[in-house]
Amino acid sequence: MFLKGKSMIYILLFLYTVFVAYLVEKTKIYKKFKMRLEQNSGYKTRKKLSIILSKNGIQFIGICLLVFFPMVFIHAGRYGFGTDYTGTYRKIFYSVLYHTNLNVDSYVESGFIFLNKIVARFTKDYVWAIFCSSILTYTILIIAICNNSKYFWQSVMCIFLSGFFLDSSTMIRQIIALSIYIYSIKYVYKREFVHYLLCLLIASLFHRSCLILIPMYFMYGKVYKKNVLVAILLGCIIGAKWVFNLVIYIMGYIPKYAKYIPAMYKDTNFEMMFFLVALLIFLILLFSKNVTKEYYFWLFHAAIALAIASLSESIAFIFRFLDYFIVSTVILYIPEYICNISNNRKRFLVSFITYGSLVLFQVYVLYIANWYKAIPYKSIWFR
Repeated sequence: MFLKGKSMIYILLFLYTVFVAYLVEKTKIYKKFKMRLEQNSGYKTRKKLSIILSKNGIQFIGICLLVFFPMVFIHAGRYGFGTDYTGTYRKIFYSVLYHTNLNVDSYVESGFIFLNKIVARFTKDYVWAIFCSSILTYTILIIAICNNSKYFWQSVMCIFLSGFFLDSSTMIRQIIALSIYIYSIKYVYKREFVHYLLCLLIASLFHRSCLILIPMYFMYGKVYKKNVLVAILLGCIIGAKWVFNLVIYIMGYIPKYAKYIPAMYKDTNFEMMFFLVALLIFLILLFSKNVTKEYYFWLFHAAIALAIASLSESIAFIFRFLDYFIVSTVILYIPEYICNISNNRKRFLVSFITYGSLVLFQVYVLYIANWYKAIPYKSIWFR
């Protein structure tokens, strides 16, 4: 029953986007553009701009629109998605529009306020601020995938399977910051700290939490002993209950956070499901014999994600940092990791377990638990 009517839109969108992305990756236009981009990766922006504005570049943009337009249009045109849509983001827009004293400057970053100010010059309807946020988010993400991903259609598939698509509909400001971080990974690989830092500073204009990612630049090239990582993670899992009690004790003395204590006692499967996904990704990477710098960089991401998921019921708000580590790993590195498995049987098995588990997780989140209140799909065009 839950696959009828407007709920089918997500399945059809997923199948269309992934299938067309697969076809696009096989075209000469895509291969030629990627080759030219890689060959000129060390050149200045003017050279890259000339490549984009060339005949091949314009053709590439055209086929990218074929892939992404339905996804971006459906995402941007959503209405009432999640708890913040008609609450937080409506309040932010109208406080900016009418200059009301709601103190949004105290908790909303200047970049997002500026975006609302631009939209407010053209309309008094708050839905267009969220619409433009979607356009900005996916423009950055698409550029990031085209620049950083070696396996185009798999990374496109992981936009859905990583949870990015659903999270970007409710965690609007933070997901803009995450998109910028995914783009900035190329500067980690190229060892260009100034560019990387600049990206994160821009991202912090939308969600300042992304500043915790600055040290990730220095994690690249480090080799970690896997048994040490496992021991630390076991400590997080086993000690989570004691940490929870300590956090509750401390929060009780801080009025600002004491009001959140009742919510922390609620019994929910939300954290457990994300813990299982983080555990799956970490275990898949843990048993690899890969010794590249990229491998250890992303293994560290997966370890942090698992630690955050382990402690999410114990430490208030730590869950907000999870996407920075788990989503970026799934979109950028998991496709590369799987495609580089030399043994065909092992590659198929890892692909089946990884992608199959992520599909089941998203089906549970979207259609069974309906955590995001995304069913049935509502559009701004038919409010």
